[in-house]
Amino acid sequence: MEMAHAALTAILDCIDEGVVACDLDGNITFINRAMCRIHGVTEAKLRPEEWAKHFDLFGPDGKTPLDMTEIPLYRALHGVDVTNQEVVVKPKGGKPVNLLISGRQLIDRDGARIGAVISAHDITATKKNDEQLHQSQKFDSIGTMAGGVAHDFNNILTVIMGACTLLKIKTKSDPELEPFVRQIMNSSERAAQLTQNLLVFGRRQNLRLLPAEINEIMLAMNEILGQIVGKNVQLVTITCPVPLPVVIDREQFEQAIMYLATNASDAMPSGGELLIEVTMADSGELVLGLDRRPNVSYARIAVTDTGAGMDMVTMSRIFEPFYLKTENGRGAGLGLSMAYGIIRQHEGVITVNSEPGKGSTFSIYLPIRTTSPHEINNG
Repeated sequence: MEMAHAALTAILDCIDEGVVACDLDGNITFINRAMCRIHGVTEAKLRPEEWAKHFDLFGPDGKTPLDMTEIPLYRALHGVDVTNQEVVVKPKGGKPVNLLISGRQLIDRDGARIGAVISAHDITATKKNDEQLHQSQKFDSIGTMAGGVAHDFNNILTVIMGACTLLKIKTKSDPELEPFVRQIMNSSERAAQLTQNLLVFGRRQNLRLLPAEINEIMLAMNEILGQIVGKNVQLVTITCPVPLPVVIDREQFEQAIMYLATNASDAMPSGGELLIEVTMADSGELVLGLDRRPNVSYARIAVTDTGAGMDMVTMSRIFEPFYLKTENGRGAGLGLSMAYGIIRQHEGVITVNSEPGKGSTFSIYLPIRTTSPHEINNG
């Protein structure tokens, strides 16, 4: 009997699913290694009144705590067949974990109730992937709309600016009208720049793609990035020990990096550190949009600041045009949106990870290539 129990324990400790069992009084009688890891606990036996202290369980939103009657193990113990109940666990000192939990009462061979058992499947990566998919589809839709509107509006502006140029010639001898014509032209030029920025976000610009090496580019940008972030921000650049060849429009890529540096500088008004790290992307990184074929590798450029960080709502909208506002009320405008558009047009991916008070990391993933495709025209 003891050997069978030891064998069963060893089997349950080897699986990735979390398993917890309790007796009829609600005392925890078994918790496997996976569940201990999920909850950040080591105790194998807990009384019901100790559950809340060790198991910080929340609803699917990750904010609403579960009361005792909503806890899956409690429900199973009281006769409910729990099927795929989604909960969020917040381990002590760890990151939130999304779980799907199923469970039911334990019945012995004589048909008597002896307790309850639940199993927990970690869906954190799946949830993250779903969120990335939703955000990617949203930004692609916004980009398509913005690019289309900007393209049509740009055509209208071309007519206005052409007419204004002719008007300027006609009114050259009239000092009273000249200031008004100049104002029209200046406003039209600003509008033209805005539409150009929207075209960048909408990935409707021409790219001149040429072979380049990411480490060399980032080292060459140190001086200009230092000027962008200012003297009160320490700039640290760490390159990859191996060459990372890419095929990019260097001017556009550098512009995207400068947008990220500007955003980082705005997030650290009192100073801090800006870390730029170039690596070969880990093949296990779960990033939506990356080509997962074995022969496709990616360079990763991580831009990390020590600023105020951001919450989940801000992260989900950070690349939307004109969403982010600075403290003085001026919009960060299209900077991050254009960075997003530039990287996506290079068949790359840009992501953000952040927590309030813990800074932010923007990660760019670009396919490693050694041959240059033809010039891309998405206009």
